[in-house]
Amino acid sequence: MYRHSRRFISGTRLPEDIKSFTLSRGSIGRKVFNKGWSHLEPRYPINIQERFHRAPVERVFHPNIVENVGLKESGPKDSLEWRMAFETMALDASKINLTNISEYKQLSPWHDIPLGFICSNTNNLLFNYINEIPHGDRAKMECATDEDWNPIKQDVKKGALRYFKYGDLPFNYGFIPQTWEDPDHCSAFIDKDDLFGDNDPVDVVEISDPSEFVMERGLITPIKVLGVLGLIDEGETDWKIIGLRANHPEIHNINTIQDANNILGRNVDEIVIDWFENYKVPDGKPVNEFSHNKEIRSSDIAVEIIEECHRQWYNLMLGGVKNEKLNLTSVTQKYLIAQGLTTKNKLDALPNIEYPRLVNWQPKPMQKIQTVDHMQEEYEPTERSPDQERKRTNAK
Repeated sequence: MYRHSRRFISGTRLPEDIKSFTLSRGSIGRKVFNKGWSHLEPRYPINIQERFHRAPVERVFHPNIVENVGLKESGPKDSLEWRMAFETMALDASKINLTNISEYKQLSPWHDIPLGFICSNTNNLLFNYINEIPHGDRAKMECATDEDWNPIKQDVKKGALRYFKYGDLPFNYGFIPQTWEDPDHCSAFIDKDDLFGDNDPVDVVEISDPSEFVMERGLITPIKVLGVLGLIDEGETDWKIIGLRANHPEIHNINTIQDANNILGRNVDEIVIDWFENYKVPDGKPVNEFSHNKEIRSSDIAVEIIEECHRQWYNLMLGGVKNEKLNLTSVTQKYLIAQGLTTKNKLDALPNIEYPRLVNWQPKPMQKIQTVDHMQEEYEPTERSPDQERKRTNAK
């Protein structure tokens, strides 16, 4: 169950002498509403972004879609072929007349998972977070932005799988869906004029303790944003949003990085800055630089940066920005094309971002989809397979 928050903007004015209206309620009587008429005035989308933004299907997906997402691994682990794909679990093959339902189950974690929502119970703005690298791992995982449906894969450099040499990752690491740092755009929140985006979704550092809650790879969970660190990575802006899972027992008392330091009992800011400053040094590279003198800026600025990158993602999906290196294959893209919402023209300014409201949401564990690869067992050619042995036993 959810409600959607709307911002109504007045259009043409109605006669000033209309102060109320009545609604017949049959034998019960008539009720008078003294609200005026402005809230009933129809307002139609005026540009292509608003048409997408106010689509009747609530931006393609119901905001609680993450409750019905499953993970499907393929290829051997620790190999160039390994992938983790995302699928919807909401389709029932017995009720849908499709010959190949697997084709319709595919989702892009980057383009199809909604940006975030407002929790109606607390009125907090929460953003969906997709965990790529669990706390303590060394394998450098990433969203494959150049592949169909954008699965998670291990990063590769010069034909070899990448691993962190600086040590075990001291936090969870992933990204916020439906965001993009435009490589042709200089952020309004950076303190230098010649730095552009890194062509990826916005990165997230999630700081919860793994001894209390283990975040597995591929987990989608809402987070509360606490701040943002501006990393300058090889001449590009690479924002690092710092957040905490929304179901943390102390989430209502943690609103800033300083709160996190005090309540979680560790210096979160020092840990995060040290890692990003030095993690490339073992590879023979210099220490990284930061904007704003290594300051972790407030949650308000972090939200503005997320929304700036969400608008850049909008432009990318709607066709106002071209980037040949990125793969936009997704249910969202198919919907946009089918509805005629894409364009080759320069786009107008984007409207305010509207967040759906969720009531009594609860994060759920991810469902892992068992594939044939995971079910294979090794046995000698002359030995009966498990199925053969089972049939032989039943026959007796």
